[in-house]
Amino acid sequence: MNSFLCENISIYEHSIYNTTVSTFPHISECYQHSIFLFIPSIFLILFTPLVLYAVYKSSNGPLEYCSFTTFRIIISVIIFIDVAILLGYGIYENYNDKFNSDFTYIVGNGILLLAIGIVFGLTAASRNKGLVTSGVLFNFWLLLAVCGFPEFRFKLSSYMNMQEEDEQDFDYPRFYLFMIYYPLVLVQLLSSCFADIPKYNIMDKKIMS
Repeated sequence: MNSFLCENISIYEHSIYNTTVSTFPHISECYQHSIFLFIPSIFLILFTPLVLYAVYKSSNGPLEYCSFTTFRIIISVIIFIDVAILLGYGIYENYNDKFNSDFTYIVGNGILLLAIGIVFGLTAASRNKGLVTSGVLFNFWLLLAVCGFPEFRFKLSSYMNMQEEDEQDFDYPRFYLFMIYYPLVLVQLLSSCFADIPKYNIMDKKIMS
């Protein structure tokens, strides 16, 4: 069982299935599942108080149900379910003697699941308090997209360059789950570029009444 801090493991990995050599080295799987997931997750945890403060100070009414924020909430739920399945699959593999599982899957997906849960809560609170946009959440999705690209590239290259004798050992469940997860992260990043319009400003509504 490898250390989740990737001790004594090179950050670069050149070969895939020992048959195909990439001219541009891949990031090793250990770093993909640990450090590259810790960076956006820790960023979110550190700056969550800023979002909470912005939500607290917001004087806007709730956002429309048909809005980018509501769309982001729905996508966050789908990503949360996907990552939860990945975490459960990693736990099952780790405690099943038939599999040679890496503990970094559990650690990385665990902290990612926590981060997605926080994002869901912050996005829902932002909708209720009329917070039209959040730089913290945008940067979180940006970091997640950038840090997730090496794993996306690695898994896609592994699948496309897979030899017939390697098909039986290929990790299809984790591959398909990640192929669902990463495009949804890009969708979240794209949707975060657009700000919503609140129904009303609470102070303006008080003046009118």
